Amino acid sequence: MTDKFEMRDMTGSLFPSRGETIVGQGPVKLFDEETDCYLIENTWTTPDGQQRTMHKLAVVVGVYSANKQKRNENDSDHFVNGMIGDIPIMCWGREKVSKKGTAYTSLSFKEKDSQPRANDDDIPL
Repeated sequence: MTDKFEMRDMTGSLFPSRGETIVGQGPVKLFDEETDCYLIENTWTTPDGQQRTMHKLAVVVGVYSANKQKRNENDSDHFVNGMIGDIPIMCWGREKVSKKGTAYTSLSFKEKDSQPRANDDDIPL
């Protein structure tokens, strides 16, 4: 058995930024849909002291909003109604703390028209 985290399909995690900076942003049109795009720069120092820089391109899939209808601790803290290409998606975010004490947001995704997975049954819309 390994201690390494294994990510499942249609899930993810958001952790506090580690030095990323938005260095460019603007509108894009993809598959006849307009959205926003961000160029993110990450700079770090390697163990041998060399400065490294990496750039990532991020495309917005939807608006990340607070769940104002949260009724109990099992309800999501945030949600997104969005699109990935031509696929309508829903995303839920739950604020959590790891065993090591690191705050993060756990993400779950599904296609809007698909049947919920077994572990998504308790997620309110």
